[in-house]
Amino acid sequence: MKCGDSKLNLKFKEILPWFVAAVAVLSANCAASAVWESITAMIEGGYGGVEVNIVRSLTVGFFFFMVYLLYRQRKAFFRPRTRHMTMEPADPRKHQVLFLSTSNLHLLSEGERIHPEGIELSNNLNDDIKQLERLKDGSPRIFWTWEMPLRALLHHSQVLESVVLVCSPQSIVQSRAFVDICRQYDLLASRSFNLLASLRGVIQVVPFDDGLSLEACQGFNFEGFDELSHAFWVLLEDFERRGCPEKDIMVDITGGQKPASVVGAVMTFNREIKAQYIQTNPPWAVITYDVIHGSSDTGQLGL
Repeated sequence: MKCGDSKLNLKFKEILPWFVAAVAVLSANCAASAVWESITAMIEGGYGGVEVNIVRSLTVGFFFFMVYLLYRQRKAFFRPRTRHMTMEPADPRKHQVLFLSTSNLHLLSEGERIHPEGIELSNNLNDDIKQLERLKDGSPRIFWTWEMPLRALLHHSQVLESVVLVCSPQSIVQSRAFVDICRQYDLLASRSFNLLASLRGVIQVVPFDDGLSLEACQGFNFEGFDELSHAFWVLLEDFERRGCPEKDIMVDITGGQKPASVVGAVMTFNREIKAQYIQTNPPWAVITYDVIHGSSDTGQLGL
């Protein structure tokens, strides 16, 4: 019952500003007529009687009251909400955008893969994920920051065509090692891996191939909202140029720092692009967010 009441309450708060606006517009016509009649009566030397004056005054007063209410509700017209948020697995999509965090292990040397101590990676991604789960419950407990992006790719692996990595200045130097790990899995070996980076001062999407020099690429400040949002606009334009429909794009906001996750979610507002989050505890569900943009302020009417 509480859930139903909550939905009704949210719906009421969403509709209320539009109702106030509609009444304000309708009352404006009545108020204009009342003012015009009053001016005409004054010019003609008559006031139309006390009763009519009271009605006119109430009409004009009601209009200004509705304008006041509308002003107080000005930020409540587009409350941010999700079209749906489900605990069910996200619909698999062809193009995945990942924020890559720095591995908690140091990259030993150029070209070497990062293998967490105690973990033996294979060419079977499902088996390696299960191994990571066991090691987190063992003693000592072993965690790996790249587990979540691997889970994200596993979830979409059956339809996945391309992956775009968004890196920080620290994680970009490890990005090739991450791609090498992904390519050792049969499920991901043939997928296209790309890097969103600033290359010689120009933000662009560059493919991970043998000719890519990470030394010439710069990552993004994961705490720089404007920097990241600008980079994401470039990425969305690149998807559009390549003819990738928005309904085929998923942005994973599990990795990176909190501001980066905010940017990733914001860039999906009012689009068919979705944001997803991988639960960091059992059952490791993939939660999807389909967000409608708006203001969270419902005004100061006590609602």
